[in-house]
Amino acid sequence: MRTNPKRKVAVDVLITEDHLYQGDVTNYFLDNEGTLSGLILGNSRRFDRIGYLRDKEKDSSIKSEDYWRDIPSAGDSTPILYIAREKILNLNLRYPLAVPSETAIAAATELLKEGMKVEISPVSPAPDVHRRGKFLAVPEEQPIPKPPHQ
Repeated sequence: MRTNPKRKVAVDVLITEDHLYQGDVTNYFLDNEGTLSGLILGNSRRFDRIGYLRDKEKDSSIKSEDYWRDIPSAGDSTPILYIAREKILNLNLRYPLAVPSETAIAAATELLKEGMKVEISPVSPAPDVHRRGKFLAVPEEQPIPKPPHQ
């Protein structure tokens, strides 16, 4: 069974003040000509570039993931940020799964149909993966079968 999982739009935004932001595009705005006029980012955070470069000189083993800082939002537990078009220098877009656990549940369901014992448990993301929760389907006591060679 092949499905098209729901995806979200995640973005890295470099702005004119040499700040790098990251978040999920929750809304965008267009002007009368249809040109982007601004973005609203949910789960937004800013990269502490100055701190990272300073500490990297002292210890080359530090990880850049440790230098992302959530952006506080008044009265909301989800950090939200508006960025105007005039400030944007560069956009890098990604399309990660909107709900990673849906994929794990679908995979587990298929494995259960095959008669395998399956457990779904949360795992920590790798340092280069977006920091929101990930899930992994892990079969119990049985190796994952390898696909036949074609």
